[in-house]
Amino acid sequence: MKSFSLFCSSQITIRLSWTASFSVKVKKTKIEVWFSSDNGEEPALIKEFNKKCDHRHILNWIYQDNVYNLEGDFVDQVFTNGLNEMWSDLYSLAWVKDEDVNSIESMLTFLELDEDQLKKLWRSKKEKGRSEFLNRSYNAVSKFKSRFGKDLRIEDMFKWADSKSNLDLVEEKLIEIGSEEEKIYEEKLIKEENIRFEKLQPFLKEIEFELEKWKKNNPYRGGIMNARLRDQKIKKLRNKLENHFLKHGRLPDQELD
Repeated sequence: MKSFSLFCSSQITIRLSWTASFSVKVKKTKIEVWFSSDNGEEPALIKEFNKKCDHRHILNWIYQDNVYNLEGDFVDQVFTNGLNEMWSDLYSLAWVKDEDVNSIESMLTFLELDEDQLKKLWRSKKEKGRSEFLNRSYNAVSKFKSRFGKDLRIEDMFKWADSKSNLDLVEEKLIEIGSEEEKIYEEKLIKEENIRFEKLQPFLKEIEFELEKWKKNNPYRGGIMNARLRDQKIKKLRNKLENHFLKHGRLPDQELD
């Protein structure tokens, strides 16, 4: 591993901006991490690593224990020097804490992949921007592994989608299989509801009679809120009556409240 640095600059308002940098310096016997910003303070040595540490060690520390993280939507505004595109994207993701993105879950998912798998995944980036690719690749990998197994590799994911390195095809196939499962689930619900309705046919008059009796004993007192609460109560009573008839074939021994 060679020395490298990260730099971020963001405009706060017209003619006013802030900057911050994160430098990793590889020495003969150790690795130093320095942080600096335009707050008037001198660059600070914030961490030292053993010379044998690799990118994964530093990335783990940055997103888990480092207190010099940037907060906000700045992933695409981080520039690096001395890193290839893959590590540049990962360091940017680790350094910036975006509340709207599951950055920790993303980092854990990416760092579970060995370097060979990461390289194969990054071949699918093509013309995608950094934040777009990080979000889309994380979603695709996490969905694929949760569905088919954590031990499967990136090449297995692309092979499943009949592709060597096309993330779009993986996403399309995940959407397709998700739609098919949703359709099957909806058809199952409709079938179960139809079966339930058929079983309730002999008891519908008794159920309606009990509900009308409850309505007479609990007259509507006016007001939108009272109407909503009353409708919710009637729906709950109907469900209780239906379940009791399906289970016992008769009215409850006691009136339902």
